[in-house]
Amino acid sequence: MAPLSCPRCAARHPAEIVGEIVRAVHAGFHDAGQGAEVIAWNWSWSMYEEDPSPRILEALPADVPVLIDFERGARRVILGRERFLDEYSLGYVGPSERFLKTYRAARAQRRRVVAKLQIGTTHELATVANLPLIGNLYAKARALRRLRVPDVLGCWNFGNMLTANTAAFARFMDARPLPPRRRALQAFAAEYFPSCRPARVAEAWEAFARAMESFPFNMPMLYRGPMNFALVLPIRPAPLTGKPLGRSWLPDKRGDDLPVVDYSLAEITEGFGRLTERWEAATDLLACGLAGCRGRAAREELVNARVAGHCFRSTWNLYRAWPVRREWRPGRAAELLPILQDERDHLARALPLVAGDARMGFHSECQYRMFTAEGIRRKLRRLEADVALCRKRL
Repeated sequence: MAPLSCPRCAARHPAEIVGEIVRAVHAGFHDAGQGAEVIAWNWSWSMYEEDPSPRILEALPADVPVLIDFERGARRVILGRERFLDEYSLGYVGPSERFLKTYRAARAQRRRVVAKLQIGTTHELATVANLPLIGNLYAKARALRRLRVPDVLGCWNFGNMLTANTAAFARFMDARPLPPRRRALQAFAAEYFPSCRPARVAEAWEAFARAMESFPFNMPMLYRGPMNFALVLPIRPAPLTGKPLGRSWLPDKRGDDLPVVDYSLAEITEGFGRLTERWEAATDLLACGLAGCRGRAAREELVNARVAGHCFRSTWNLYRAWPVRREWRPGRAAELLPILQDERDHLARALPLVAGDARMGFHSECQYRMFTAEGIRRKLRRLEADVALCRKRL
């Protein structure tokens, strides 16, 4: 339990305080007579009381539903070891152990449950319109339906663009009955992308989900990692400055000190390398499946998937270059050159995609563009000069 310094609250159990606040708000809404519903969110109640926070639940008015984070508090094997997930995730299906504990405790009180998810994208990569893991969204919807939880808050302050993700999740939650997974994905693909090859599109969505299994998920990577702005973060043939990279969701000044926590540098590099390779293969499948489509939705989903792949590739290159730069000397130019060339070549392909889609690079939590076409052009000019410099040193 987090210590309290407030003289009024220090001697009280947090459940009393949480319950008192919710009861006061609930009474105020009731007195106002507007028919609005108060919902209590269990965000980080584990700071106050061990899951499933039974005293807090008991302190709530009986008709106040509890909003429960669907993925937080999970454990999952990533890159060979069990890891703890304490954030929203599209790469992980859920529900988490924490969700289920709180769900069961709430149901024992006959309290209504609302699930808290992010449907479009998450801190895993928040500067694209969506992470196209439609198969995982199907599995989340199926789990919610089996638990008889029809009420969902599927948004937050970013990841809220209307894309195939939002349309698919709504379809899977509302279908009566819900078809088997493969059939449901193909039926949605046929509806959302007229004239597509539904089986190939569904295959691509499943391949994206397999790619995300290698994402080195943890809090330092999500909150301090370079994914959101990797497309414009320099890779220089020079020693690391050691300056902080900054927060991933805010427009901080960017350094080059990449997070390496809970995973080794080799594991992170392997993870992003595998993710990049599999993501690009999935994008090729999606392109094949959408080849006959002329609609806006098909064009936007394909551009989005490709830009996401470029973000992951730049992240991989940053981590590949990091140990070379950490012990930099001019004689290591031969090691860095192929990384710089790869970064230059794939950024040249990313540039027209970013230039042609205003959604790319925008992080709606901070209302800021983490990468832009002009930023990519500047990085490309620097890469051309650095490639030439490294070649001279060979």
